[in-house]
Amino acid sequence: MNETTSNELIHARRLYMKKNMKEAETNFLKVFNTNRELFNDLDEIYFIRAIQESHIDNCQSIGDLRHYADFVVENFNQEDCSNRNFEDPYADFILNLSTVLIKEEYYLDAIKYLIRLDESFLSDVSRHNSNGYYRFSHHEKYLSNMVKALIGIGKYDAALQYSIRLINDLPDTASEAKYWIKWSIAKIYNLTGDYELSIEYINELLLKRSENYFYKLLADNYLKLDDYDNALVSGVHYIILKKDIKSCVNYYTELGYILSQLGLTEESNKHYYLSYAIKKSYGNFIPDYLEEKIRDLGFDLENTNYNKIANELKPFWRECLYRNKKQFTGTISAIKQERGFGFIKPDDGGKNQFFLFKDFKDDHDYIWNNMRVSYYLGDSIDYSKNKESTRAVNVELI
Repeated sequence: MNETTSNELIHARRLYMKKNMKEAETNFLKVFNTNRELFNDLDEIYFIRAIQESHIDNCQSIGDLRHYADFVVENFNQEDCSNRNFEDPYADFILNLSTVLIKEEYYLDAIKYLIRLDESFLSDVSRHNSNGYYRFSHHEKYLSNMVKALIGIGKYDAALQYSIRLINDLPDTASEAKYWIKWSIAKIYNLTGDYELSIEYINELLLKRSENYFYKLLADNYLKLDDYDNALVSGVHYIILKKDIKSCVNYYTELGYILSQLGLTEESNKHYYLSYAIKKSYGNFIPDYLEEKIRDLGFDLENTNYNKIANELKPFWRECLYRNKKQFTGTISAIKQERGFGFIKPDDGGKNQFFLFKDFKDDHDYIWNNMRVSYYLGDSIDYSKNKESTRAVNVELI
C-alpha cells in the first residue's frame, strides 16, 4: 500500500467527520481515481454523502449536478435495504437529486435517475423528525417524487397510480404525509378534467386546514363546471386568505369574468380595474384587452391607488363568503375567555354551536353571555370525538 495514498484516505475520513464536506470530497476523489481498492464500505458511504452535501444540498448549477450524479451512478451500486433498518446512501443520493431536479422543473431528468433505483430494494423505515412531523421512508419518497415528476411531464394517469399506491402504503401514523398526497391527487383530477373528484378531495382537505391555494384550485374546478356561484365563493376565499392584495393581480380578472357571468356588472368592472391599477402601479405589462376595457368603462387610466379600490371591494368580498348560505340567530350561552372560544344556543333549537373568538366580527369586549348574535355554519372537526362537525362563523351582534 502506498503510504501517501493511505494517509490521504485517512485525512479524507477526518475531514468528513469534521463536516468539511467539500475538502473531504476532493480528497476521497483523489484516492478513488488512483487506488479505489483501498476504499472500504464506510469510505464509499462517506464519499457519496460528501458529494451529496457539496453538490446537491448546495446546488450551484444543473450542469454541475448532472456531472456528479452521473459519476455516482456509474461508480456505485444500490444496496438491498428492504429488510434492514438502514437507508442506502446511493438511494438517498438519487432521491435527493430528484427532489432538486423536480424543484427546478427538470422532470424528465428526475425520472431518468429515479428509474435507476430498484424499488424493491428501497428502505421502508420512516421516522418523525425533531418537530414531530412524519418523514418519508426511501420507498415513500421514491413514490412521492415519481408523482411530482410525472405530473410535471403531463403523465397524469401514471401519477395517479403512484399517488394511490403511496396513500395505501403509508402507515396510519403518517396522517400529515397522507394529507399532502391527497392534495396531489386533487391536482391530478383537476388536470385530467375530473373536476367533481378534485372538489371532493379538496373539501376533505379543507376540513383540517384552510390554505389559499386549496381555494384557488377549488374555484378553478367550479369554473370549469360553469358553477359560477361556488367559483365566486372559493375565489374570494383565495384572495382573502392570500392577504397580499398585489399578489393576486392576475386573479382579479378571473373574478371579474366570474362576476360578469353572474350578472354583477359593477363588481366585475371593479375587479378588472383593480388588476389594471396594480399593474400600472408596478409598471407591469398590461394586456391590450384590459387597457381597452378600462378606457371603455371611463375609469382613470393613470390611477395607481389600487389600495383604495381594494378597500371598496372588501365589504363585497366578506359578503360573498356566505353567498347563498342560511343565516342563523341565537344567544351566547357560554364563553371560555382564556381559551378564546364559546357556544351559541340556536333560536331554532338543536345542539349548541361552538365558535372561536376570531370568527366574531365585533369587538371581543362584547362577547358576553346572553348576547344576541347572528351567524353562519361552517365545516369543522370535533377533535374530542374525531369526527366531522360544524361551528358558528361570521358571528356578529344583532
